[in-house]
Amino acid sequence: SPCNAMSLMAHRVISLRRRASLKTKKPSVATAIVQRLVDQKEGESPWRAALRQHALIIKPACFVTPGDKVIWSTKSFDVAFGPLTGNKDASKVAIKSKLIKRYKGLSYRPGGADEADGNFNMWVGQKITPLDAEPKLFLSHVQYLIPDPQQREYFLDWLAWLIQHPARKLMFAALLYGKQGTGKSWFCELMKVILGRHNVSEPSHAQVCSEFTGWIAKKQFITIHELRKKGRYDIADVLQVLITQKTVGLNMKNIEAFEIENFANFLLITNTETAIPQETSERRYLVIRCADNTRFGDSHGKPTDRT
Repeated sequence: SPCNAMSLMAHRVISLRRRASLKTKKPSVATAIVQRLVDQKEGESPWRAALRQHALIIKPACFVTPGDKVIWSTKSFDVAFGPLTGNKDASKVAIKSKLIKRYKGLSYRPGGADEADGNFNMWVGQKITPLDAEPKLFLSHVQYLIPDPQQREYFLDWLAWLIQHPARKLMFAALLYGKQGTGKSWFCELMKVILGRHNVSEPSHAQVCSEFTGWIAKKQFITIHELRKKGRYDIADVLQVLITQKTVGLNMKNIEAFEIENFANFLLITNTETAIPQETSERRYLVIRCADNTRFGDSHGKPTDRT
């Protein structure tokens, strides 16, 4: 009958609409957010894209993104990419996959290739354009801050070595001491521009003395401000090893401890000459006496707007 025919057609339309809605079901909020983390090629699933854009490190067991060289613990990888697999243990799914690239370990070699001896190099260079003109502002500040000509030349040579020979670690640190407010910390800001912020670290006393050493991972230049803490010299014991040690043990949260090359060079800043207990035979520190007068200060030596 016409009524039965109409009912049958309506049923078919509703059924087709339901099927279409199932096929075009929107992804969950979590999946949509994760999809933004990957750069999909045409016709590629988000999970395949994630595998293509990451690499598996055998030891320590972790993941890296070769593009920006970020380290992912298996836990953080699970949290980020679990929604794409329907399995909360996304790291285990990735480990079983033949699509993900593998490296036997991690290394950090400034100026080196991305891969060497089967290890993935975590170093990321900095692209800067050298100026043709003489850096008068820089030289003027160095001349003011370090009055002694010989010490000034030593310090300039020390800085130059870091730039010219990034893969050859210096076996001594530069220690700048003098009154506060003269611009000693400015050199750290300078090295952030030249080497890149990602290769520079400014750890606190607590971080340096902590069991976790992520602050030295992937770093070429490390500045420690206000070196002395009243009644404590434990930081000096830690530094004596790190300044000259060719490898360093890294203990990062949620990642198995491992050793990596140590190319970190240290700039130490303090307001007191006795910041580090030194013996006459100590060769780990290039100690430089800085100016005490505040540049462009008022008649009482206090900073002004010009300072």
